[in-house]
Amino acid sequence: MVGKPVLRHALSLTLLLTACDSLKNPATTGATPGREVQASADASSSAEPWQAGALREGPVSFSLAVYGQDGDPAALKAAATKAVEAHSSSVKVDLEFPAIETFAPPAPDMLAFIGVGLSPEEVKAVQGAKAVAVLRVSVSDPSEAETAMNEANALVAEIATASDGLPWDEETRQLFARDEWAKRVEFGPDKAGERWRHFTTHNYRDGELIRQVTLGLGKFGLPEIANEGVAAHEGETMGALINLVAETMVDGAVVGEGGTLPISTPDGKTVTVHLGVGTKQEGDAPGRLLVLRYPGTGSLQQRQVKLLESIYGPMEGKIMDAEAEDAELLAASAKAKQELAKLEKHFAGGVPDLEHLSVKAPFSTDDGGIEWMWVEVTQWNGAKMKGILQNAPRAIAGLQRGATVEVEVDALFDYIHSRGDGSSAGGTTNDILERRHGG
Repeated sequence: MVGKPVLRHALSLTLLLTACDSLKNPATTGATPGREVQASADASSSAEPWQAGALREGPVSFSLAVYGQDGDPAALKAAATKAVEAHSSSVKVDLEFPAIETFAPPAPDMLAFIGVGLSPEEVKAVQGAKAVAVLRVSVSDPSEAETAMNEANALVAEIATASDGLPWDEETRQLFARDEWAKRVEFGPDKAGERWRHFTTHNYRDGELIRQVTLGLGKFGLPEIANEGVAAHEGETMGALINLVAETMVDGAVVGEGGTLPISTPDGKTVTVHLGVGTKQEGDAPGRLLVLRYPGTGSLQQRQVKLLESIYGPMEGKIMDAEAEDAELLAASAKAKQELAKLEKHFAGGVPDLEHLSVKAPFSTDDGGIEWMWVEVTQWNGAKMKGILQNAPRAIAGLQRGATVEVEVDALFDYIHSRGDGSSAGGTTNDILERRHGG
């Protein structure tokens, strides 16, 4: 008697998505396997290597501000004048009170993204601000940048507390609740491992994939960092890489020949990253811009994966088994296909900013079976989808995580749609497997 075919389900620990492997007869699925296709060219690979030498340059200048809320503007002006007049050090601080019309607070829809710890009441109140105090801070010697930031951050905290105001960082383009700004004061830019509090990384869709770019490293006398061609599902890990590079830069690392920069990994290894001269885009910070380069063979995303795995280790997941004729899984898959079909028009013009779509697709294994894996969709063209392979194949020697692949819509098993508001839909088969295996 022949046993029932078994599907092996691998749960990716980093993505919290399910990759479903069937090493049995592919006819049990009736699915058309996906295939690897040519990846798009990436501009960052052709970037000129960053010049060898120190990264810090002076002079360093930056601006911070405090917005009054909807109360009396006199309190803000009095508090700011008192604090700045009492300030005395080599750090130069100039105080301005521009007309609120020329330095208006961000609108509520923007504050949903660039507000830090703000309450709904604060978001509403700052819209009625009648005054803003702007601190222009500068030092000639870049080695004094952290001192300047510490002093300026403390001044802003003092002014905001005395005037019931809200702190604004012009370089990172963020508006802070006072308790969140207090964390900046407590964990200053001179504290290793805390530098991420003093700059930010913007992520936005640039063509089919994501561009990441920092804002605020100029306060350290450093170039900003760009990271291009990033798959959305790698965004968090790539953000951690940017933080590692930034920490290394702040600690005074010197760039070697060919734009090489050694960084220390969380477990104490040393890994070399490659820096190039970045090409600015609209909205980037003024000043210098470097771009992360990924030399080697394979697609850009495969090369990115190779670097990430050298830092954080391979992205392995658990294996979960289920019968190929599993009624609950098949019913969930059928429903997922119906739901996915309704999204075709939504993604016809490309993946919207702040969203991403992943689908579970079949791939032929080296021994004639089928391995199901998740693909981040970059294009949806009728019956076919193109995207980036999210999982590391377990039985396909010639295919790697990060490969550009093409899959048939009719062959898909499940989907996950991550929306711009943070909610998501789909992934029901993943939920079923986690429930069964105690996830």
